[in-house]
Amino acid sequence: GAPTVILQSASGLTAFDADTGVSIWDLGLSCGTVSSPLVVNSALYVTSGGITKLGLDTPSGKPEVIWAVNQLNSNGASPLVLDGNFYTLSGAIAKGANSNTGEILWQLRLKGRFWATPILANRHLYFINQDGLVQIVQLEGVGDSQMPTIVSVIDMGESILGTPAAAGNALFIRSDKHLWKVTSTTKVK
Repeated sequence: GAPTVILQSASGLTAFDADTGVSIWDLGLSCGTVSSPLVVNSALYVTSGGITKLGLDTPSGKPEVIWAVNQLNSNGASPLVLDGNFYTLSGAIAKGANSNTGEILWQLRLKGRFWATPILANRHLYFINQDGLVQIVQLEGVGDSQMPTIVSVIDMGESILGTPAAAGNALFIRSDKHLWKVTSTTKVK
């Protein structure tokens, strides 16, 4: 419907009409205040005692809980959703789950302390810790019997707190001293 602004806080999750500022709904759902909520299709994912998935297409117009999983928590990094899969980072533990059910499918321990949200590009998750260590996790082929693996580690050698950006087949990474553009080149015949 109308453009909506959703605000999260420790005291609740509130939606406002973007044009008028009038409150549309308010849930007494205590939410984390660091990681951003995520809207995918007609669902809203928020940090609330773990991760809670809310359905936005309801007859009442007020979101309803689809699932809530305490083990899918997210400290500073925001979650990701792609192709029915949900990804989150808590401390140094990356987790993958079914986005429809919240069932945890895998977890993987990474090195370091994290602040930046991971980025998903070309079927790989890029996790960059605060010390600038980039850990690249391959998702291709991950299924019932195969777990994700770290396929590459790159040490940027500088402190990185910001989330990388992806554009034009490149990753842009900002450290405390530099801005890098990381891309691959292929010869065109």
